[in-house]
Amino acid sequence: MRWSAAHAGPVSLLALFAIVQQGPAPGVFELRLKSFRNNLGQRTTLGKCCSGERPASAGGACAVPCRTRFRVCLKHYQAKIDPSSPCTFGDVITPVLGGNNISLEDTAPVAEDGFTNPMRFHFEFTWPGTFSLIVEAWHDNNSSRGGGETLISRLTMQRWLEVDKNWTPHEHKTEHTVMSLEFRVTCDEHYYGTGCASLCRPRDDRFGHYKCSPEGERVCLSGWKGDYCSEPQCLPGCDEHHGHCNKPNECVCHSGWIGRLCDECRRYPGCQHGTCQKPWDCLCDESWSGLFCNQDLNYCTNHKPCLNGGTCFNTGQGLYTCTCPPGFTGTDCEKQLDDCAHHPCLHGGICKPDNGTGSSRCECPKVMGPFETSATWTTGPAKRRLVPGQRPRVLRVPAKRATRARTARCRSTTAPPRPAPTTRRRRLLSQFLVNATLAISQDLNSRDSIVYLCV
Repeated sequence: MRWSAAHAGPVSLLALFAIVQQGPAPGVFELRLKSFRNNLGQRTTLGKCCSGERPASAGGACAVPCRTRFRVCLKHYQAKIDPSSPCTFGDVITPVLGGNNISLEDTAPVAEDGFTNPMRFHFEFTWPGTFSLIVEAWHDNNSSRGGGETLISRLTMQRWLEVDKNWTPHEHKTEHTVMSLEFRVTCDEHYYGTGCASLCRPRDDRFGHYKCSPEGERVCLSGWKGDYCSEPQCLPGCDEHHGHCNKPNECVCHSGWIGRLCDECRRYPGCQHGTCQKPWDCLCDESWSGLFCNQDLNYCTNHKPCLNGGTCFNTGQGLYTCTCPPGFTGTDCEKQLDDCAHHPCLHGGICKPDNGTGSSRCECPKVMGPFETSATWTTGPAKRRLVPGQRPRVLRVPAKRATRARTARCRSTTAPPRPAPTTRRRRLLSQFLVNATLAISQDLNSRDSIVYLCV
């Protein structure tokens, strides 16, 4: 396509600027020449042949055919079209396309000498819907385009035209010429809507993620939202107040919130047996207390610390006490008492633990003499008692019913016949037995009974 400022009238700098400045634009006005017939080969205005001579007879054909070229001028709407005013939307001057009869129906888009059909007029503004059009046929007297041109025919029109891909046909007739053409207005790529006013350029970058509908509306790609599809769609269910996302299908929690959907509050660091209703809470579970809910208020039930049958009592704040059964001691009743250490044997007796009962027993020393005897004194959980030997007899009397051992009545012990002791030996034996009886009775005086050793 060749653009030219040479035509029958002056072209202003504004029109020239509109012609030269061609670049990305919202839309384009297209005009396609289909055919031109000049049957007589005469000029329109003077009625002469294109060669300058008059025809041989009135209404006769000229001997030499015209060299026909066209000028197309597109401008804003004018109620009265002025062919000499600037072509504000642009103008085109074609090379010589033929003689008297020209048919461009089957012409390729790019023809000889750079001419393109249809001719295109780009506009960098919203299409106003109205326009004025001038199409002129000229005779070129020589091969130069600088001058020597004679007007053959002129078409002028103004009208309303909406953006549409369909062509609008038009035919212009004069006394001896017929010009056939069609035109349309379409939006360039990425422009849509009435007047090509909506720009929608598909993109998938940090400025947006969308494609365009046939109406020019942005259609967000999967995982994006917003007017310009620049906001990622978070993981479905992600709490919009406590989480966000930097890319589709993720859920990044704000401080103090956790969980796949950021809908769980974070407990206070170190909280052991508690929950939260808002971030950094530590609301203690039942039976727990303290800043970190780590103090057990029901320690006895949860831990059962008392051993060996001890009874546990909660004392609060995770504390407890154990009441131990007889024979055991310690914080958790874990220690068995040593009865021999707490109740030692007297008068040379030997204390021996009674395994399994927590008690002990005393083995008393033997009494040497004519009535040889031995006894064992048992202590602990069993009642204290004196087990007699073979010969002495033990009399157990409640303490409140007796005062001194010497007043007790003892029946004599049956013994096998022996030789009668001498008077001196009797006196010594009697004194020993009385002393032993008094010693035993004095030792047990604080208990619930007195034991007498009788002879």
